[in-house]
Amino acid sequence: MQPSPIQIFTARHLVPIAGEVLSPGALAVQAGRILDVGAPETLRQKFPDAAVREFPRHVLLPGLVNAHADLSLTHYDKYPHPLPETKDGRFLLMAWLINLSRFKAKLPIADQQKAVADGLEIARRSGTTSLGDVCRFPVAVPLYEKSGLRVTVLAEIENLQRATAQEEFEQALALIDEVGHGGHPRLKPGLAPFSAFTISKNLLRILANHALQMKIPLHIVAALSFSEMEFFYDSQGEVTSVLFKEAGWDEERIPPPHHMTPIQYLHEIGLLKAKPAIVGALHLGPTDGALLGNAECPRVFAPLAFEKLQVGEVPWEKILKDRVPWALGTLGCAAGSSLDLWDEMRAVLYRLEGFADRQAAGEAILRAATLGGARALGVEAEIGSLEKNKRADFLAVAAPEEGEPLAAALIQDVRPAEIAAAFVDGVALFDQP
Repeated sequence: MQPSPIQIFTARHLVPIAGEVLSPGALAVQAGRILDVGAPETLRQKFPDAAVREFPRHVLLPGLVNAHADLSLTHYDKYPHPLPETKDGRFLLMAWLINLSRFKAKLPIADQQKAVADGLEIARRSGTTSLGDVCRFPVAVPLYEKSGLRVTVLAEIENLQRATAQEEFEQALALIDEVGHGGHPRLKPGLAPFSAFTISKNLLRILANHALQMKIPLHIVAALSFSEMEFFYDSQGEVTSVLFKEAGWDEERIPPPHHMTPIQYLHEIGLLKAKPAIVGALHLGPTDGALLGNAECPRVFAPLAFEKLQVGEVPWEKILKDRVPWALGTLGCAAGSSLDLWDEMRAVLYRLEGFADRQAAGEAILRAATLGGARALGVEAEIGSLEKNKRADFLAVAAPEEGEPLAAALIQDVRPAEIAAAFVDGVALFDQP
């Protein structure tokens, strides 16, 4: 049997994420994997029969990894919603969550398909090659397969409406089974229980054990808002007075006060053993950081969504100084996101404008949007950096002008028009000569 052909990709710069920038740099790719990384002439000599694709005015870097998205919400703002989401300039988070729940429950199949398809296209054109998508609609699976992207299908369990709770759980397990046994090499199952305040501790334990046994990622929104902190301390606040009331929960269903933080609660019930990615982690108690660190739980931040939802600020300088493992996600368009990770990266860079080390800031942000996202999805051994034997998922983007540190300059400058090519498994999603 003839070996697969080798192709070399060269560029002005190569940003591997896991090592030093190569200027110039090159990748050798064979059968969807990175065969070698190095200087262009070195690889040409090592593989003299390889075809060569040159990007002389570009930078090669790993494809972006959106750690947590919800593509079903791509056109959310085009629909009417029963509850007002703002009042006197304040965003009403719990009313918004009720609207989301009702929106997803009633979204017609054709609209589900259009939302996911359009979201995938936005992600693809902006350089995302892999994403974790919160999903409860099986109709999305063929769209993932067709997209050419690498998708972790995060089966969602909301459990807000008691009448449909059992059905939601069964649908999530069926979705995991379909993705896990579907034989598609770019799809992987995962779990996304909505939150610790809508799902019972027994069900959360079952989901954690399921994730551990199947070796699949688990994502959960936790410590996102102050309302959540109030609820876990004394079962009061807007979670009880707005969310549960609108969802029709009676007093018997509302749990007693826990007198602890959301992160302490997840630790106590054993969920942190599954090393979940924590979406939020904005409101932490004195011991919460250590609990997350000891459990090796990455944090997922979506700065544009957090800004719209008015849930709080990420302590960016502390995150960088403490070397906290983190990733970038977009949540969904309903939360104010464009689904473009470059926009999220620019938002972080802007907030770090006063940080002393501009180069370190840019590199940390770019790492979060690549290797950090891969870690949050449990695929860091396969993607997220340009290293030998990893999957050949990478971008060629226009090289910025000299002067600014390279990573920071890329974050500032790159828009979809500056992305010349994107590859998954060495196959072009698009390639504009």
